[in-house]
Amino acid sequence: MGLTVRQRTAFRKQVTAIIDSAMIAAGWSGEPFGRGMKLFIRAGDVTPFFLLSKIAGRPWGGYVIEGGIGILHRPFEQRWSSTATVNSNDFPTTFLHTANFLEINDLAYIDPHQPLETHVYVWCESLVRILNSLPTTHVELSLAHREKRSLAGHPLDDFLSFQEADKNAAFIKFLDDSL
Repeated sequence: MGLTVRQRTAFRKQVTAIIDSAMIAAGWSGEPFGRGMKLFIRAGDVTPFFLLSKIAGRPWGGYVIEGGIGILHRPFEQRWSSTATVNSNDFPTTFLHTANFLEINDLAYIDPHQPLETHVYVWCESLVRILNSLPTTHVELSLAHREKRSLAGHPLDDFLSFQEADKNAAFIKFLDDSL
């Protein structure tokens, strides 16, 4: 049997609170981002992040944790926002939907009638492993781009938005020119 609107809202809040708690315990502070989203990030010029976009309902009555993983390069984003001649969104340059990460994709589906804590904590642990595998300095990110051309097993190009061609080209040039 499906949940009422009130139960769905409470369920989403409960899942979000568990994610928030687990991520903070793992050293990833949560900050509001945009409308109703939460960005889990660390301090520093270059930091991986997880953007929790929503706990989405599915037709079969379950839910899925949706969001994206990326790297925020603060010096590049500041430079871009001060020099861009076209309107650009405030979204970080690198971002890949969590469905692309097999390690967490299957774990993202939640049955509201099963115990939540264990399931969501396991998902968060897998997410943190991915985040911890990503570069945390400009040099590491530039080398990952130059040598491996991948981040967490995915080509860097997969993380770049097709809607931001100018910004992507500037970012790649920024990485190439800085080593």
